[in-house]
Amino acid sequence: MTSQDYGKWSTITQENIAPNGKWISYKLVYDLKKDSMFVKNTSTMKQYCFPQANSIVFSENNQWFIVNQKKTVLLQNTSTDEHKRIDSVIKADFIVDGKFLVLLLDSIQTQDLLILDLKNKTDYKIRNIKEAVISPDKKNIVYITHNNAIHLFVTSKENTGRTLLEPASATRKNIIWNDEGTAITLLEEDPLNTDYKIYFIKGILGKEEIHCLNPINRQTSTGRQKVLYNPSFTPLLIAPDDKRIFFYTASDEESREPKQGVEVWNTANKLEYQRELVEGKSNSRPKLTVWWPDSGKTAQVNTNEFPSVYLTADRNKAIIFNPNQYEPQNEIAGPADLWITNLNSGKRNLILEKQSRKLERLGMAPNSRYLNYYRDKNWWIYDMELDKHTLVTDKLTDIENTNHYPGEDPPSYGFAGWSQDSQFLILYTQYDIWLITPDGKRQQRLTNASADKIRFRVCTNIDRNQQTFKSYDLIGTNFDLKNGLILEAFNTANKASGYYRWTIKDKLSKMIFKHAKLNRIKKASQKDQYILVEEKADVPPQIIYLDHTPVQKIVAKTNSHQDKFEWTKAELIAYKNRDGINLQGVLQYPAGYQNGKKYPMIVYIYEELSHLLHHYHTPTLYNTDGFNPANYTADGYFVLYPDIVYKEGRPGYSALDCVEAAVNEVVDKGKIEEKHIGLIGHSFGGYESSFIATQLKLFATAVAGAAYTDLVSNSLSVNKSGRSQMWRYQTHQKRMGKSLYQDYKGFIENSPIRYAQDITIPILSWTGKNDNQVDPQQTMALHMAMRSLKKKHIMLLYPEEGHALTRPYFQKDLTEKIKIWFDYYLKEIPFPINTGLD
Repeated sequence: MTSQDYGKWSTITQENIAPNGKWISYKLVYDLKKDSMFVKNTSTMKQYCFPQANSIVFSENNQWFIVNQKKTVLLQNTSTDEHKRIDSVIKADFIVDGKFLVLLLDSIQTQDLLILDLKNKTDYKIRNIKEAVISPDKKNIVYITHNNAIHLFVTSKENTGRTLLEPASATRKNIIWNDEGTAITLLEEDPLNTDYKIYFIKGILGKEEIHCLNPINRQTSTGRQKVLYNPSFTPLLIAPDDKRIFFYTASDEESREPKQGVEVWNTANKLEYQRELVEGKSNSRPKLTVWWPDSGKTAQVNTNEFPSVYLTADRNKAIIFNPNQYEPQNEIAGPADLWITNLNSGKRNLILEKQSRKLERLGMAPNSRYLNYYRDKNWWIYDMELDKHTLVTDKLTDIENTNHYPGEDPPSYGFAGWSQDSQFLILYTQYDIWLITPDGKRQQRLTNASADKIRFRVCTNIDRNQQTFKSYDLIGTNFDLKNGLILEAFNTANKASGYYRWTIKDKLSKMIFKHAKLNRIKKASQKDQYILVEEKADVPPQIIYLDHTPVQKIVAKTNSHQDKFEWTKAELIAYKNRDGINLQGVLQYPAGYQNGKKYPMIVYIYEELSHLLHHYHTPTLYNTDGFNPANYTADGYFVLYPDIVYKEGRPGYSALDCVEAAVNEVVDKGKIEEKHIGLIGHSFGGYESSFIATQLKLFATAVAGAAYTDLVSNSLSVNKSGRSQMWRYQTHQKRMGKSLYQDYKGFIENSPIRYAQDITIPILSWTGKNDNQVDPQQTMALHMAMRSLKKKHIMLLYPEEGHALTRPYFQKDLTEKIKIWFDYYLKEIPFPINTGLD
């Protein structure tokens, strides 16, 4: 295989399965944009191909599917070859279990709504509309016409509709349905008269009630008028009981952000200057407001003192807090005191002090009674009705995730969510899944896999009707235990993977488990049938079909032409660092490997990478970090992915120790040209690559992408959003575990720039000039050091690019330049002319 062959390879995406499981769809994406989507019958293998399609949607009655192409929709019958092409389509969807197809059409300077009755072969066209929204039950449509009238289209036998609001001169927009499809809310804006209204219309399928909130202008401290509704924040939300509407109001005061002049940076401020302007001025930020349509009452949910808010699922209560309360602090998200507010009574009380808000440390039961939270190395549940805190994991071990960053508040292994009846919290230990009752008295382990080192987790994305979250929701999925659970399984020792099913009756049973990478499982909504993607390092991704039987059927393969080419194989290697810690790595062999022959090797580093054992790499020149192992194994290189573990305060030396041990383990096999080993990394891996290049003589050359090279200056810098970078060192990936002045010597000793004079190999560095994560000046600093020392260093700066390259032209340029670089230093192939690398 050569680079000219790369365009033959595709990547599979967008797998989906019809509700009855009889059809699947998927997309193949190619470098040259010759993408195609496919629909295939899981029994007969009958297949349709749709070049340049964007997406495919199956109807709930399984009789139709639509193919979305550029401004075109193709409607296809699954039983016959009947099809229909419709042009100028903006969006399309099935309603009423697939009996109707609704299309929004692009007409000249306006939009039309086309509704196709697929059963009776009749069409309904509504001209000149501005917005149309289908109800959550997909039975009815509310739309806004060009004259701002609000109409309802009812998909009953008569297919009738009616006007909900008469035409108006003000602009109406942003229709939101309630969950039952019986009520809507929307906005009305008239900027010229500063007249902003919110409508709530319930009972729209019977005798509707219309409520209107027409806010009164308020006087501010500056004397200017402010309307209650904030037009820049458009989200609306209807409470489940239809008694409350949520929206955002304007700020209490004008922003005090200076329009021009001198910036005053004060160390006494809680936040850095730029963050203070954006996050610290809570009095100038919009506020979440609740409206009771029946009484006309409104109330502000959050305040200047407590500007952030979570809402309970029933929308009766709010958890409010100040995210900057304990600033300055050393974590990405600071702790906060949490207060619970009853929105109906206005009563507020403190429930938690200095509680971590980091990911997977807070959750809410669907009944809105229980708040689960993690602190002091245990899970607790707060009962809002009893105002009681209960420790629920005091009898469990292995709750704390010991593999965390130095200095950070130790996390747990996380939680999946709650059972739909709120009877159980679903928690994780290192390997297993537990059901815990809110009182902590019942603790049921669903899996028992620690001896086999199989890690189980609950699948949260297999259902097309999966839960969606809003900005004021606590994240956590709800599961119906009566329907059972689908569990992901991963063997951390040998990297096998698969899926298991757990049910109340049958407990745990294996669906599929292989020495392969199995992922992206999806379930047919009406049947116990599934599809998933299987791949290995030497087996291109393929779609596997599963049902209630033991049969596993391959229903779609990719890249079958690979058989015509020599290909890599991958093996798991084992080694120990100097502390005797057992580690693993992945060694990918050159395509067409010949026993007894030695080959050059590339070592790619970034923390732990042994999970890539069964990962299939599609060869391509379009890589965001300029590296693709398939390009190298196809051209006679070994590629090594070693695991790295870290000691607090020694990130550079930890990488040095583990990488050296891994390379020596492979070299001892007698398959590597010892003088032709290259090192490469990006971001944190770029740092590691730079540091190792200053210490080891194992490598002939190194490539470092978007690397930080001077820990002292980088820790004292701010990114383009104004955030200090010190937290990354104290409690995050850079693993110093302390601030600069608590361990100044350590910051110096782990900086590549400190040892630039000791570098004996040529280095290629690259970065995006607009990188917001690692300041490009860090790459420039190493270049200037190497320049002053008269050492070989090439720096590539990509304009208007960030931490990873996004433009295909630059992706290809970087990929080709890195390959040319390694070919020169590891294969002694001369530089082509005009590359700028020699």
